Amino acid sequence: MFSTELLSSVSSKITETTAGFSLILPELVVGIWILVSIFADLFLHGKPAKTADSWRYFLAQMGILLALGLAFQRMTQGLAGFVSFQLFQVNIGSNTINVLIIALGALLLGLNQLHQKSFSLEENIGFSAILLGSLLTSMSAHFLTVFLSLELISMGTYILVAMRKDAIGARAALPYVLFGLGSSAIFLYGMSLLYGLSGNMYLFSADFSRGIATADPVFAYLALGLVGTGILFKMAWVPFHPWSPDLLESLPASWMSWISVAPKLAVSLLGIKLVHYVPISMVSTISLLAMATLLVGNLAAMGQKNSKRLLAYSSIANNGLMSSDGKELVSKDVNEIAKKLLGQTATVKDLQDPEAIIDYVIKLPNYEELVADARETLGREGVKLPEAGKVESFVPGTGAWFRKMIEVIK
Repeated sequence: MFSTELLSSVSSKITETTAGFSLILPELVVGIWILVSIFADLFLHGKPAKTADSWRYFLAQMGILLALGLAFQRMTQGLAGFVSFQLFQVNIGSNTINVLIIALGALLLGLNQLHQKSFSLEENIGFSAILLGSLLTSMSAHFLTVFLSLELISMGTYILVAMRKDAIGARAALPYVLFGLGSSAIFLYGMSLLYGLSGNMYLFSADFSRGIATADPVFAYLALGLVGTGILFKMAWVPFHPWSPDLLESLPASWMSWISVAPKLAVSLLGIKLVHYVPISMVSTISLLAMATLLVGNLAAMGQKNSKRLLAYSSIANNGLMSSDGKELVSKDVNEIAKKLLGQTATVKDLQDPEAIIDYVIKLPNYEELVADARETLGREGVKLPEAGKVESFVPGTGAWFRKMIEVIK
């Protein structure tokens, strides 16, 4: 019924899909624990509220502490690599952020139980969905996984926001759901445009970078702007912030803290991955949005009498403050850029001359360290560079090794 070729291809696809799963054990534990919590809740139906809440806290804390231990071990061992068709990338940044997010989640659950707050199945699922979505967002290396991870965060937020049934809850939930659906559609359309321009959706692919760089600027700016709109909505940047104060005001303090911290940590790391795709001409726009976010958040916070709305606007201002650092350009003058890169006597002609760049690089005092670092870093990506010393012309310091390295990378 099934051919041998088909069965062998299925086996190879399963192997490729599960490749690198050992690197994401904490995230797998969180995902599996969501299913365990849902199944275990079937046996808590009809139990006294305090008993059911205690069991839910116990199960959730067991899972999150196990995930925290595995995440901390991964961080201390410095594990890194790609997972499942290179859809996710584990590196030092994602390891650190994920340990912080899981630790905050464990602390939050402990404080809630200490203050004897209720913990329903809906709250458990909403909390866990935001946790898993944040962990996956920080590791995403493909626009498809970025989109799905952000939507998982949104689904968890929808659940927590919908818990309140009065007029305040409805006023907060309806705009967030509508704006959230709209921003997801905008992000998805921008993602499709990026794929059309580059033929690739891997964040670290040379084809993707080349496609964006060589595309028509109008379409490239449009695609990046649409994707940026979806991401900035999650970060509550101005002018995409109106949902944040009403939503956070309607939530208990614990869930307000969780929604305003965990997703933004993950999305901030995602922004760091994507920022190098932003053209120089768009940096001024991003800087203006950052300043507007900073001003609106601080000025609006000054007039608030409700502590939750005050914290919401303060969180908005912090987004602008975080993003304002590091946005200063070296220069818009290409001759100034040449001087910064190649020395005070360099001009724009030197940037167009590979030999001038090579001569400058091989004279650097840390040239050999740069060569060793390049071999190690690119080796992790599967690019094998020539070994210095095996061939006399490849000895670092002659420039031939550097030229050969460029040929290999190309």
